[in-house]
Amino acid sequence: MVGGLLTPLKVSLTAVSPYDLVAGKTQEIDLSIYNPGVNPKVNKIFFSKDSISFKADFISWANSGIAQAKVRVPANVGKDSIIFDVFAKVNGIWSKLNYGARVIHNDDSAALAIVSKLSNDDKMSLANGSFPFLTLLYESIRNLVFHVPLWFSMIALLGASCWHSIKYLRKPSLEVDAKIYSLVNVAILCGILGCITGAVWAKVTWGGYWPKEDPKLQGVAIGMFMYLAYMLLRMSITDPYQKAKLSAQYNIFIFPIFIALIAIMPKLSPTSLHPGTGGTVGFNQYDMNNTLRMYFYPAVAGWIMFFLWLANIKYKIERRKIK
Repeated sequence: MVGGLLTPLKVSLTAVSPYDLVAGKTQEIDLSIYNPGVNPKVNKIFFSKDSISFKADFISWANSGIAQAKVRVPANVGKDSIIFDVFAKVNGIWSKLNYGARVIHNDDSAALAIVSKLSNDDKMSLANGSFPFLTLLYESIRNLVFHVPLWFSMIALLGASCWHSIKYLRKPSLEVDAKIYSLVNVAILCGILGCITGAVWAKVTWGGYWPKEDPKLQGVAIGMFMYLAYMLLRMSITDPYQKAKLSAQYNIFIFPIFIALIAIMPKLSPTSLHPGTGGTVGFNQYDMNNTLRMYFYPAVAGWIMFFLWLANIKYKIERRKIK
């Protein structure tokens, strides 16, 4: 948790201006740098298009997030609208941006391409020691080590409760029923926390706490109501064995429906906003660097173990009620 909150985001190039560049002419450009830190140092800047690369020379910092440089675009880079790969090395860390520009050619344009390539050491420094920077997420990417593990924990607990429900139907025992009840209770807590963290994240990235066009959110809402109905079912029956039997049957019935609602149906919808569902790109190798993985995977395991521990405490309380 501490690492997820305190690890800095990667120094990143977020924008380049102006839009118009004149071939063969040296002109000033502004580079927007996110999280440059205190006393930042611009080591290298260069542009690349296909096999042509040319460098830009750093001038000064206009303010804490805007670096000024001068660049001369070679005439043989092409004309009109061009997408450049812009590389900036700030504080020893490389960042990359796709920069769309319009290259204007004059009759006297005669500039040669200046070739400059990343060394192997530079390639190794692309994301080490910091979280990746994503324009849509900014600092909210830290929520990945909270929101996603909460849902993994919920699914793990509900899966365990479904397994124990099958065991109960094969060999009825009130202690097994108490374990099922405890697992579902803590799983609902995970779901509530997952909804809260997800709503905060949705507000930052999608502009609303609960976008109605996202099918996964609607599936989560239906699933949560199904498990709240499980709690109401238990409250409505007084006989302990009948309560245990009916709730176990209901739990086995709704678990695969819940998985279908949150994991299968969103992938079939073209309007899903969640990463990796519908037509939305998921967190890939570029988005999740080694530093983020170093916190994400232990966070998943840690949260699951924490909530299993809470479920075990709840189980001990329920078992005492039986005795």
